[in-house]
Amino acid sequence: MFKLLPSSAELRGIDMDTIKFPPPSDLPPNISILQHNALKPFPEEMHGSFDMVHIRLIGSGMRKEDWRTVAANAFTLLRSGGYIHWEEAGDTSWKCVPPSHAFDEWSRIRLFCMPAQLALVLRDAGFADVDDKFGTFSSMRKIATEVAQPVMLSILESGGVDTLQTTKDMYRLESELKRDIQNGALIGISLTWFWVRHP
Repeated sequence: MFKLLPSSAELRGIDMDTIKFPPPSDLPPNISILQHNALKPFPEEMHGSFDMVHIRLIGSGMRKEDWRTVAANAFTLLRSGGYIHWEEAGDTSWKCVPPSHAFDEWSRIRLFCMPAQLALVLRDAGFADVDDKFGTFSSMRKIATEVAQPVMLSILESGGVDTLQTTKDMYRLESELKRDIQNGALIGISLTWFWVRHP
């Protein structure tokens, strides 16, 4: 994105996991990175300082109450008139053909009302002009195998659910997911994009 913006634009990457960060020497001078968990309030000096915040695919590791927390914390970052662009995968759209016990188990640990109810959460957080668009179903075989472990780790760190209580459970389920994909299971998911404005 920095190639599309003037050099005066300041870009900041924020993630709770620094393993995703490139070395600082690889970054242009107008890009900085910060380790921060969006479930915690952002530093006061960041409040009201952003024209746009982009949130992407963080919902897979969130609990029910976390959606409101992230929306409220993101709201504090924006200047008046600033926008959030939030994109999320819809758990209810995950499909597996033929049926798979492992994917059925995976489905039971997800929060199915999201991101369908995210527009309501964003309105409740104070955002205006809520707009959303629904993406298309597409093949996700490679992505499904890569995303499973980080998502399950996040769930374990939050206390686990049902049949996902230990790392042994995680490795078992990940192995079964990969096995079913290698045996020809087709995985798909839909995406939803939200644009909202800070009044």
